[in-house]
Order: sequence, then structure tokens, then C-alpha cells
Amino acid sequence: MKTNVTVKFDSHPSYLGVCLDRSLLFRTHLHTLKRKVSSRVALIKRLAGVDWGASFKALRTSCLALAFAPAEYCAPVWCRSAHTKHIDVPLNESMRVITGCLRSTPSFLPILSGITPSETRSSASCLRLYTKALNPKHRLHETLYLKPTPKRLRSKKPLRYSVELLSINGEPITPIPAALQSFIPAFGPQPPGCDLPRNAWVQLSRQRTGVDRFAANMKLMGLCGSDLCECGKVQTAHHILHDCTKFKLPCHINEVDSPAILEYLTQSKF
Repeated sequence: MKTNVTVKFDSHPSYLGVCLDRSLLFRTHLHTLKRKVSSRVALIKRLAGVDWGASFKALRTSCLALAFAPAEYCAPVWCRSAHTKHIDVPLNESMRVITGCLRSTPSFLPILSGITPSETRSSASCLRLYTKALNPKHRLHETLYLKPTPKRLRSKKPLRYSVELLSINGEPITPIPAALQSFIPAFGPQPPGCDLPRNAWVQLSRQRTGVDRFAANMKLMGLCGSDLCECGKVQTAHHILHDCTKFKLPCHINEVDSPAILEYLTQSKF
């Protein structure tokens, strides 16, 4: 073993795959992780298009294994950083690949893709680690349960502090607008209609979220000059599903898991 060796200073040392910095903001680590996840999502995009592609199950499994798994590695360490929002960008893109939704789609992606939001998954990782530390033989037992965690800076959020907030406020819930609430399925790994062909599943997902080739959306994007429906009113998802005299759903169709609504929505062209 060599002695009297000068160790070079490293401003961003890597420990167990996590890049550290002096302020423990994990900015460098999260930017590197974003590039890694983005490259994998780009590969998954090649498996599916709008009218063709792999099945819902194959795309969901690929995204969980190639995108979400590396994005959640050591999440309890860095998930309280202010730079975690950079990871959400490629993860949201992976859920758009699964559902076929457009970029301007609201926060329905976790529901339609059957994947828990990244914030909730990170919080669950913190809870699991905090539960494991209940064992007196665990290395974090003394730090988390016996010694009070000092809050040296306002921006610092120790693991104990985050778990306490989660136990008080609960897990974040994705809001659903009342206008389309009856057409958005309850959260589950296999939302209704996921077994449809790719082109039908994409159209169904877009119509459920209200972001599709409706006249109002097309005019907003500058792709058409009028936002009026054939019936003379502004054509939106709510108008098509509830008020339109030409495309309105039959009275007996009002449940999202009804085979009739799946057939109607996938065959309708606006």
C-alpha cells in the first residue's frame, strides 16, 4: 500500500452511484440522471407511435424498468432537493408514450398510464427506509429515532421532517376536473380500455383528458380558424360528451368502464 500520496480534491465525488456536492443539493446528480433517463425514454419511443406500436402492458413494463427504476435509485437521499423537478420531465414523457397523450395534457398521465406519480413513489421510498430504521441494529436507527435532526438551513429537509409531513398531509392526489370526472377511470395498473389496439387506446386517452383534435384545441394551437362544432357551439371535450346534439353520448352511457362508451369514443371522429 502506497503512503504519502496526495489525494486530489474532487468537488463532486461519487458515492454508491450518487454524485455529491458541498451543499447537498444534488444538482449535478439529478442533471446527469435526467440525461440517462431521457436517452432510455427515447428508445422506448421507438416502440410505439400514434396508430401503431407495442401493447399497453409492454410499454408500461418497459417504462417502469428502464425509466422509473434508475430514476428512483437512492431516492430517499435526493428526493427532497429543489432540483427533482428535472427528473419529472423525462418521466412524464415516458407516460405520454404509454398513453399517447399530447404534450399539453393536464395531470392525468399517472392515472391513464397506471403508474403512481414520481412524488408519491419517492415518498413511499422514504417511508420504507424510515420503517426499516425501526430495527435497533439498523445504521440509521440512532440518527433517526434517538438523536434529534437539526435543521441548520431553511432549505434543508431531513428525512424525519419529510416523513412527518407525509404522515400529516397524506400522499398527493391527482385532481380531476368535474367536467370529465365520470370519464376518467379510478387509479389502477390496468385502466379500462388498455387492452384496445394502439390507435384506439391513443384516441380514447386523448378524449378522456379533453386534449384531442377538438376545434377549440386546434384553434388554440393555430391549426384552424374556427373553434365551433357542427352544431354551432364551441367544440370541447365537455361539449362533445355532454351537450353536443350531433355527437352527444346516449343517455345509458355514463360510466367509464362501460364497453359501450369504449366503443363509442374509439369510433367517433370529430
